[in-house]
Amino acid sequence: SYSYLNGGFNFSSNPLKNFVYEVEPIFGQFGNGSIAGIKGAFTYRLMQYGSLAMTYDYNYIKLKAPFKPASIWLVGPKVDLTFTRNLFLTGFFQYNTQLDNVNINTRLQWRFAPVSDFFIVYTNNYLVEGQFSQFAVRNRALVAKLTYWLNL
Repeated sequence: SYSYLNGGFNFSSNPLKNFVYEVEPIFGQFGNGSIAGIKGAFTYRLMQYGSLAMTYDYNYIKLKAPFKPASIWLVGPKVDLTFTRNLFLTGFFQYNTQLDNVNINTRLQWRFAPVSDFFIVYTNNYLVEGQFSQFAVRNRALVAKLTYWLNL
């Protein structure tokens, strides 16, 4: 069996304001070692047009020998746009230092009926080499999804 103890707290500013921030420090056990970190987001609402956000997640992990301590960052800006009451676009960029990976994700959502949506999602993953001097394509995908609410 395995047991561990983690702790943390969350602070969010007033969600009714145009600028909102969240902070969540964490600390505790991780595997046979310890973890300390902080995560959160800064979001600016553009009223009925959407929002701009920057998310972050930092973890410092220290395990027992033979492992070396690791600092891992996950950062990403996000854009949410509302064109009409039924048409939305979300764009997300994310960089992960653990895998030296960049992910670009774009989603178009059309709400054609209540609780019924059609999504088109394009995602692109890159390996980063040489301090962003080269991007090697890891994988790409184009996905369509349809959800429909059956009211029986």
